[in-house]
Order: sequence, then C-alpha cells, then structure tokens
Amino acid sequence: MKNVEKSPLSRLWDWFCKFTGIVSLSSFAENLFKQLLEWKGFINVLLESYRSIVEPMFLVLTEWLSFSLPLWIGDYVVLGTIVTSSYFRIALKLANPSLSESIKKDISRPNGVFLVAICILGGIGTFFAMLCLWPIILLASAHSANFGRKGVHYDLWRGTWQLLCAIFFGCVILLAVNSQLS
Repeated sequence: MKNVEKSPLSRLWDWFCKFTGIVSLSSFAENLFKQLLEWKGFINVLLESYRSIVEPMFLVLTEWLSFSLPLWIGDYVVLGTIVTSSYFRIALKLANPSLSESIKKDISRPNGVFLVAICILGGIGTFFAMLCLWPIILLASAHSANFGRKGVHYDLWRGTWQLLCAIFFGCVILLAVNSQLS
C-alpha cells in the first residue's frame, strides 16, 4: 500500500479499532476460558466497562431468539465487525479514486439505479458473510494473496492481518501485565 499521509480522523479510527479489538479479544478469551483466565486490577475494570456497553446491545439484538446465546458470541461479533470494517475501509482506499464518478455514470444509464442497488446489496451481503466467517475467510485468503508479490489483493489482506496482529499482541501484553497484578 502506498505510504499516504493519514488524516487525524483516520488515525483515531485505527487506534479505536486496535483498542476495542484488544479489549474484545480479552473479553472473548475470558468468556471462553473462565476457569483458566481471570483478569485482575485495572484490566478487570476495563473489561467490565466494555461489557456494560456490549452485553446489553447483544442481548437486545438476540432477545427475539427462543434460546440464549453465550456471551462470547457478542465478543466474536465485535471482533468480526472490526476486522470486516477494516477490510472494507482498505478496499475502498485501494479502489478507483473516481469511484463516485463511476457510480454517477452508472446511475445515469437505463436501469442504472437498479444496478447500483444490486452492487450495494451485494456489498452488504458480503459484509455480513465476512462478519460471521471472518477467521475462515482470512485463513483461506492468505494463500490466494500470494504474499511474494505486490498488488491490490496483497495490500488488502496485509492491512487486515496487520490489524489482527496488533490486536493479538496487545492481548498478549495484557496477559503478561495481568500475571504481575495481584
């Protein structure tokens, strides 16, 4: 990817994604491995604050189900949202810069609004598919990105993998700090 100067809002979004990803991965790990992992001190306070925001939203979104879902699924969805939105954000940066001009041209054609609506619905469907299956899609795409070559597909997945690595190593650092807390 080209080294383009990022706007302050873009940098803020990057840090928000990393911070939220670290916290949601930590909560995911604790919800999944309750007997093995217990957060202490300020980390526990941070995770309780995160859960006080995420869990009510998750419960509202899933209350229509006739059964209850485990809370770790809410953390999985938060992580999926971060990864998927990061993927789409990078994809839009790498897309043709005159994308809005292309859309305007397509809308002016006969049935153009219909074609643009189909593309938008396809993008929404892709977003929700990635939201549910993001770990499988990322692992399967690692081979097809052909990491030995440079190109759009490489840049797209490299940016997404960099975010995931930052989240994972941030969680590892929290685990190391947690082991020193009493």
